[in-house]
Amino acid sequence: MVSNAGNILTPALNKQLVALQKTARGIDTSQLQLATGKRVNDITDNAQSFFASFSLTSQASDFNRLLDGISQSIRTIQQAENGLRALDQLVRRADVEAQSALSDITKLSDIRGSVRDLILADNPDMYLQLNDTSGTTAINSGTVGNPLRGTYTGGVSLDAGSLYFSDSATSAFFDGVNDRVLLRNRPELNTRGSGYPEKTIELFFNAEDVNNGRQVLYEQGGTSNAISIYLDNGRVYTTVRDAGDFGPFDISASVESGKSYHVALTLDFPNRTFTGYLNGEVIGTGEVTRALSAHSGAGAIGRNEGGTVFHDGPNGGNGEYFRGRISDVASYNDVLSQEQLQARVDASLIKETRAAQEAVQKLLEPINPLLEDANFRGVNLLSGDNLRTDFSIDGQSNLISKGRNFSLEAAGIGSLYFSKPSSFKGNVNSISKFARDIRDYNSSLASDLNIIKTRQNFTEKTINTLKSGSNDLTLADQNEVGAELLSLQLRQEIQVNTLSFAATQQQSLADLLFSAPGGTA
Repeated sequence: MVSNAGNILTPALNKQLVALQKTARGIDTSQLQLATGKRVNDITDNAQSFFASFSLTSQASDFNRLLDGISQSIRTIQQAENGLRALDQLVRRADVEAQSALSDITKLSDIRGSVRDLILADNPDMYLQLNDTSGTTAINSGTVGNPLRGTYTGGVSLDAGSLYFSDSATSAFFDGVNDRVLLRNRPELNTRGSGYPEKTIELFFNAEDVNNGRQVLYEQGGTSNAISIYLDNGRVYTTVRDAGDFGPFDISASVESGKSYHVALTLDFPNRTFTGYLNGEVIGTGEVTRALSAHSGAGAIGRNEGGTVFHDGPNGGNGEYFRGRISDVASYNDVLSQEQLQARVDASLIKETRAAQEAVQKLLEPINPLLEDANFRGVNLLSGDNLRTDFSIDGQSNLISKGRNFSLEAAGIGSLYFSKPSSFKGNVNSISKFARDIRDYNSSLASDLNIIKTRQNFTEKTINTLKSGSNDLTLADQNEVGAELLSLQLRQEIQVNTLSFAATQQQSLADLLFSAPGGTA
């Protein structure tokens, strides 16, 4: 068995075979370079170029990761800008609605006059505005004056804000635990021996929770002869009873928590009617058969004082405390007309301010839910989250895009209050400021976005530069390698032919030698 070609080949043929093998290896190398496009494919090709190229490629890979983070930051800011555009539309509409409503309601206020002036013009015997700012005396502005003053008891909170559109009006807050205003026994109110053929009671109120059981707003008398106005599980009642001759009446209307109302009752014996009113509208009537008899039982605002009568019968003792605000409690020994009572409601502008408040709130309601949807991958710039964008591999160069909380609560308009001019104007100013803040923050985000996009463009170019540098060290010139391959293939063909020719000549020579006399096999 032949173990070495050199044992059977002449030195010339062996040399030719080695050259052919070298050419074959060159062809293999060229074909690999053409296949990969690189002239340096591993460390054996060119160690220095290989490692330099690897370093540049690694840097490019690091910058690619940075580029991914930059791209995500851009999307986060774009999502925030989408939210800001939607917010801006909602707030602008709310601002226009509020500004227009304030203008219209202010004009109506000038035309309709004040609640206080209308009540005083009808000469009430007792008019407790409950607008006192200190002390324990509820001043009576009615015609009887000081003898029919009230007494704040239990810690009634004073100066609790207006229940209707007036800066000059305010109210008293009752805590639902022990607060009340005690009323005095007086002939003008309840102890006149000849009784009361005509009577009108009116007041404004705003309850925190109308469904919190029975809550007395106003009562005078005892369990035999009495007048009362109270809340009972979502309804306001007006009723009267005279020693069993008439009443009590089940006259009521539904009311809502946190809203201001004007409630009144009239007793008109000449016309034999008892009527309940809510916001100037009749809510029910009953028939009376005589003048209301005198009743010496104590009276109170904000609780049942010693017993009174309700729609379902008399109830002695104390209790049924009211929680909320009351103002402008007036008592007349006359029957006011529906027109007179309606004038108070019109002057209060309760309906108009409530409608304006609800219209603006409706426009603002979608804001908080919209904010929740303005996040991108868990980052919500509009809810106060900050966004960090790294510009360098080591994190030393970065940009912090500061978030801002655009919730209604943060803007100070989580709950609107339009009942008094100053509060109405304050809410309008807050909405306008909210709109300006949105625009200002949008400008800030636009500035950050420009910076990030500039760095994105720079990073992309840096990556391209690094890759080009890496390619410069390793890529092959396809034309050059192709030409080299053709040359090697031609050389290989020549070498194969040469080797074949030499082998043939050698064989002929061997045959000749073997056939000659004295030749050996």
